[in-house]
Amino acid sequence: MRLNTVILAGGSARRFNANKLLAKLPDGQPILRRVFEQCKPLCDNITIVTGAYHDAIARYMGPDVDIVFSEMWQDGMAASIRTGVEHVQAEYSSTSHILIMLADLPLITTQSLSVLVEVAALKPDMMIASYWDNRCTAPAIFPRQYWNQLVNLRGDSGAGKLLSAGMYTEPVHTYAVPHPEAAYDIDTVSALKSIKL
Repeated sequence: MRLNTVILAGGSARRFNANKLLAKLPDGQPILRRVFEQCKPLCDNITIVTGAYHDAIARYMGPDVDIVFSEMWQDGMAASIRTGVEHVQAEYSSTSHILIMLADLPLITTQSLSVLVEVAALKPDMMIASYWDNRCTAPAIFPRQYWNQLVNLRGDSGAGKLLSAGMYTEPVHTYAVPHPEAAYDIDTVSALKSIKL
């Protein structure tokens, strides 16, 4: 299995009222840097898809990080997924699986993600979803045969509907992995202040 990670970092963070991805966690590390570092040991490459705060993120992450701008970022999360998947297809032809990761999930760790990766290696033809509160969500791993469906997503719902639908097909296309760390995203300043790493 050749795994690439696509980190979705394109939103305008309206509720946070600033670029939350470069806001610092209690340990002094910006949210995006923490997410990036937790993903790094598990994959062959990481692509960060930017939008509203492209310039600031590109400056902070530096020239050695693979960053791609989603021109249609205002259309919602699906546009960022489309940009990321198309970039991987064009630039990393040997990739067999893509891990779709949200940039504002600071409780995610290399250890919690590694369970998804291990399951994907055992079930290479299935979508592997994070599961919490009866929901299938990102972080999620998609084998190549589902990339077409990813690039055809529209709106701001991301890949959740695709993952959920895969739970009820015959045979089942989605394998859900309990991942409580995926439940906590940073949407507001108060959420950032209350986080405990």
